[in-house]
Amino acid sequence: MAELLRGFAELRPDTAALGDETGELAWPALDERVNRWAAVLRGQGLGLGDRLAMVTGNGRDTFAAVLACLHTGIVAVPVNRQLTAEEIGYLLRDCEAKGVLADPACAPATAEAVRRTGVAPAARLVTGAGETAGFAAAEPLLSTVDDKEPEDQRCGGVLLYTSGSTGAAKGVVNGLFTLGAPLARVAALVDRLGSRLGFAGAGPALLVGPWHHSAQLFFSMFPLLAGNRLILRQRFSPSDTLRAIEAERVGSCHLVPTQFVRLLRLPEPERARFSPKCLTRVWHGGGPCPVEVKRRMIDWWGPVFTEYYAATEGGIATLIDSETWLGKPGSVGKPIPPNELLVADPAGRPLPPGEPGRIYLRRPAEQDFRYHNAPEKTAAAHLEPGVFTYGDEGFLDEDGFLFLTGRSSEKIVTGGVNVYPSEIEAVLLRHPAVADAAVLGVPDEEFGERLLALVQAEPGREDEVPEALDRHCRAHLAGFKVPRRFRLVDSIPREQTGKLRRARLTDRYTRDAGHPLADPAGFAHGVPHAEFARLRRDLPVAWVEEPARAGRPAGSGFWALTRHADVAAASRAPETFSSAARGAFLADPSTPEQLERTRRLLVNMDAPEHSRARKLVSAAFGPRAVRAVRESVRRNADRIVREALTREEFDGVRDLAAELPLVVLADLLGIPRADRHLLYRWSNGLVGFDDPEFGGGDVDVYRATFSEAIRYALEVAEEKRRNPADDVVSLLVTSEVDGRRLTEQEYGQFWMLLVVAGNETTRHALSGGLQALFEHPAERDRLAADEKLVPAATEEILRWTTPIMQFRRTATRDVTVAGQPIPGGDKVVLYYVSANRDETVFAEPGRFDVGRSPNPHLAFGVGPHFCLGAALARLEIATVLELLRPRLRELRPAGPAARLESNFMNGIKSLPIRLGRGRAG
Repeated sequence: MAELLRGFAELRPDTAALGDETGELAWPALDERVNRWAAVLRGQGLGLGDRLAMVTGNGRDTFAAVLACLHTGIVAVPVNRQLTAEEIGYLLRDCEAKGVLADPACAPATAEAVRRTGVAPAARLVTGAGETAGFAAAEPLLSTVDDKEPEDQRCGGVLLYTSGSTGAAKGVVNGLFTLGAPLARVAALVDRLGSRLGFAGAGPALLVGPWHHSAQLFFSMFPLLAGNRLILRQRFSPSDTLRAIEAERVGSCHLVPTQFVRLLRLPEPERARFSPKCLTRVWHGGGPCPVEVKRRMIDWWGPVFTEYYAATEGGIATLIDSETWLGKPGSVGKPIPPNELLVADPAGRPLPPGEPGRIYLRRPAEQDFRYHNAPEKTAAAHLEPGVFTYGDEGFLDEDGFLFLTGRSSEKIVTGGVNVYPSEIEAVLLRHPAVADAAVLGVPDEEFGERLLALVQAEPGREDEVPEALDRHCRAHLAGFKVPRRFRLVDSIPREQTGKLRRARLTDRYTRDAGHPLADPAGFAHGVPHAEFARLRRDLPVAWVEEPARAGRPAGSGFWALTRHADVAAASRAPETFSSAARGAFLADPSTPEQLERTRRLLVNMDAPEHSRARKLVSAAFGPRAVRAVRESVRRNADRIVREALTREEFDGVRDLAAELPLVVLADLLGIPRADRHLLYRWSNGLVGFDDPEFGGGDVDVYRATFSEAIRYALEVAEEKRRNPADDVVSLLVTSEVDGRRLTEQEYGQFWMLLVVAGNETTRHALSGGLQALFEHPAERDRLAADEKLVPAATEEILRWTTPIMQFRRTATRDVTVAGQPIPGGDKVVLYYVSANRDETVFAEPGRFDVGRSPNPHLAFGVGPHFCLGAALARLEIATVLELLRPRLRELRPAGPAARLESNFMNGIKSLPIRLGRGRAG
């Protein structure tokens, strides 16, 4: 018997071990199949150290052949089935393949690779019963050899190819398996991993990703060797994966973030029917996982997720389970022994906690790695012997948890697969229509990044882009390496040395591919904090193009200020960064008349007009006025909270977060409370202009909403002129500043500002705060246990949510910010939402901390345009927290939150909440 399978074959003769869509093998049958494969491979002349290239899929014979290699000293070389003949040929030549095994579907391309390269492998086999493309059928050979236990069993290995950190595919030689060693060492390794990583007794393992990737192979082969049944599927399907998990009682599987996204896109009834209770461990890696995506998966499947930071070169470096991750969202965990982590600057000097730099791993010498046939690339990846990098950047927090902030500028991760632009650019430049080319990775919700090719065409050949280039690339590259979009440009900007400035190219051209800062849809699933972190680190003053979208022409483009210090400084300098020049909103006024109308709104004014208009209503929102309404706010809040909590389920936005500010606003304006729902609808229609539910970018819908709100405002004004009262509208229509009253148009603009600002900020801060408390149960429990934390929790909710994410300014003169020249007249956007996560100002800014102090957030802005209603908003938020606090532990989400599709307001449209018994975990 195969030594590593002997115990299972003897003790579990009737238990399934390995299965795919075509059938299953019990442990004794698997043992027999491995013995036969060992005999066939040896019979083909393969021995100790020889390499078998395997261009195969997720099938039983793939794993049987790999196990045969592992028992006979042969080295298996997994090859991506999607590669072209040209790419396969490179791998065959580089690994010096002594044998080749292919699936029937891959045999023609593999045979062409052999022919092109001149490689002459001794063994040329194809799985199945029939000869294909000159490759001998394996099944007749397997049926004729003896199934007895192989003689001289000793450890083989696996040579995995990766693009590493510098481009071309390279074989990775590491210390996982020791070629020729006794198999007892492999058994000891399996036992050690089974104990440390939870493979032992985990139950059936499911493989739905391509086996040739290191993580997919690792998290399928080792559970199998630990005695768990392994279930193989050729490809990932969200629905089929759910069915397989339930039907096969799957205990563990490996997924990548792209698969999470596809699972979450399944219809709600299908997701609701799925029961994950059989799962004990879901491993994930293969690229950064958006925090919101992972939270939604934990909410759905429970705390079964274990995230890792790893690469083919060195395997798993860090681990973090779900419970720990919820307290450290965004972290990829702490190093596991014997790994040590070092974050260093470009000179290799260690950096302190919180400061980002290149991530290095320190390992014992026997666990180091090298690139096959590439000593110079091995040296480039090492800081010193035993200290190497995967090419990523990040930082360690004070507790030793690793956070990734970026990666080597050359590597693009799309769908969990590493792709290097230099390889694609080389193929593009071979086409006669291409004078120059650059390939970039642009943000993509599903794949993490997608490929964009910038192409400078030869004169007169522009019409050949993109169709001809797409065909050309597909002839020479695997499908996942083919750019998803080709963009013609006049020239590719290069330095004198010919080097591309990829960071700046990506920053400029990614906007045309739907960059989240320019596109409201980029915020549909949450604020793109990872992108803001990248900008703060690499391009704190970044140029953003504004492409045309449905219902809106292309914009002029803008400079994005993302660091706290720069946002605050620009906010305090209206003489340089004007609100009045072109307005404070992202969209440019389309006509001089529209600009003049825009300037009647308080947020679109500069001094002296701004000072005069602000003076008119400042008393109504000052500290004295807020103290006067404190009791009224509390009475209203108490009634609203009690009514919500009498229901088994309620909407945290409509029934709670929006209701209090609407009631308070109706009283302040002096209108009937019954009309507060009109305010709610108008506010949604104006602020939610881009959201498909509220406006969908339809200008006519926006204008109709605006006109309806103004007509109502004028009717209220007329009534208040006849019968003035102690309310804000009466103040607006009867008061004078500097001997002048507001015109009808000025009053209308003031009214709209009060209607929107008077409820939106508080509404979205409260609903976002509730969501944050759900997502951070430890912080929820801290607040529930200590009423003294309410003021600090209020400020943290404002920082965390930052309801108004940005305001626009216009540079009045040439100015330099953070070393970046900004020409006079350019649009400048101040991102408060990014400033409030600035790592240089806030300790662990990605951590929600209800006791955070100090907390110099900019949620209300700063400078002359500091929010008039800040004191009232703080009062309303704190009052609701005080009243909810005794029952916080009983509240839990009853479904996913629906977010506002807006790149201006960080809002939630609905937040289903239910009351539960006991503690909500």
